[in-house]
Parts: sequence; structure tokens; C-alpha cells
Amino acid sequence: TIFLRTGRIPEAASKLERAVAVDPRSILGRRSLAELRLRQGRHEEGIDLQRRLLEENPTDLDLLVSHASALEQRGQAEQARALLQAEIDRGTRDPRLYVALARQSRDRLDPEQAAALLKQAIAIVPDDAEAHLQLGKILAQQGHGQAALAEFREASRLAPADPYAYYYVASILEESGALEEAIDLYRRS
Repeated sequence: TIFLRTGRIPEAASKLERAVAVDPRSILGRRSLAELRLRQGRHEEGIDLQRRLLEENPTDLDLLVSHASALEQRGQAEQARALLQAEIDRGTRDPRLYVALARQSRDRLDPEQAAALLKQAIAIVPDDAEAHLQLGKILAQQGHGQAALAEFREASRLAPADPYAYYYVASILEESGALEEAIDLYRRS
């Protein structure tokens, strides 16, 4: 998987194919191979591998969210939405599900629904930096600068190594004329 993470796709393919051939039941090997296939542009194969893994491991939420994202990117947004919603309907309270659904709502140009989903994610796990960041984006797009600023600041507090929150805080500060602080945050970003 180190080759996959570093973008060395041919080496990753060789190693993963060999690993899965040696141990065809390896969940990590097959999951990494599915990710590799998606990155190689072999989308149907990658999605099929993910689907089979989910059938074996229906409680793997990281895989479910990844699979929903792959489906959405391949034009199957309705199916992706249905998978995520079904997991929520089963009673799973995990912010990743709500954040993924919120992104889809935002992409469908439904910012109110996206904001509501992100607020639900934050209610489940108040320290979810990604949910705060995404809510800040929605609020900024709706023209709620101060509310967006508060969400971006919270995201940067919760994930101080994430450059995006600093960037968004800086952009709002720049618009409001707080140039010195904005410059400092742009540099930090």
C-alpha cells in the first residue's frame, strides 16, 4: 500500500495483485486493490471489488463511504445516496455518513439540506473537523460570513494540521479588511 499512497501505481499494482493471489481472502489486500483499480481508471472493476467487500463486511463504514463516493463519481449518485441513507436508517450514527450525504446535497445544489446534514454530523460528534469545515463552506456560499468564519475557526482548532480551514478563515478575514491576520493565515495555510 506504500506504493499506492506515493502514487507509484505500476509497482502498487504488481505488489497488490501478487498479495491478493497469495491470500485471496485478505480484506486489506482486496480493499487496496479496489482503490488501485479506481485510480487506474478501471472503475467498474474497482466498484465491483468494493461491492463484494461490503457484502462480506457490511459494517465497514470507511469502505461504505468510499464506495458511495466511487458510485457518485461514476454517475450513480442515486445509488450512492441510497446506500448511505440505508445505513443511517439502520440506526448507524456516524458523522462520515452525514458528511458524505451533505456533499451530495451540496453537489445537487441543495445547500439547506447539506447544512442540516452537517449539523446532524456535528451533533453526533462535536469534534468532527471535517463536518465543521464543510458546514463553513455551505454557510459562506449562502453569504453567512460570520457563521462560516466560526465554523472554519472551529475546524482549524480541531485539525490544526489541515491547511484548508486556515485558508478559508483567511479569505473571510481578507474580505472584512483584517489583512494582517489574513496574510498570516494564508502563510500558515
